[in-house]
Amino acid sequence: MAQLALVTGASSGIGEAYAERLARDGWDLVVVARRHDRLDDLAHRLADDYDIRARAIAADLADEGQVTTLIAEVAEMELDLLVNNAALAHYMPLADLPLEAAQSLVQLNVLARSS
Repeated sequence: MAQLALVTGASSGIGEAYAERLARDGWDLVVVARRHDRLDDLAHRLADDYDIRARAIAADLADEGQVTTLIAEVAEMELDLLVNNAALAHYMPLADLPLEAAQSLVQLNVLARSS
């Protein structure tokens, strides 16, 4: 039986590259990101290209409720690896960041990573 990895932030960039590499190495995947359409496309492509099982779960990890839902959904899975790649950046001085943006940044980059 293949090993199972969960990759957050998998719809693009480094997260997508991790998912691709793991699939190439024969890992089954759970890919997580906000962009459901891109995530579904990725899961189908990786499953087809590498003959693995890939499941897409759309979740905004800056939203505490969606983090809780994701945790509940994967709690019964026997994960062998977590690539916690989801992140958020705002390109301005922190002192100039609007409160809501700062809260999202902390929720995703700090709190979701410790859940």
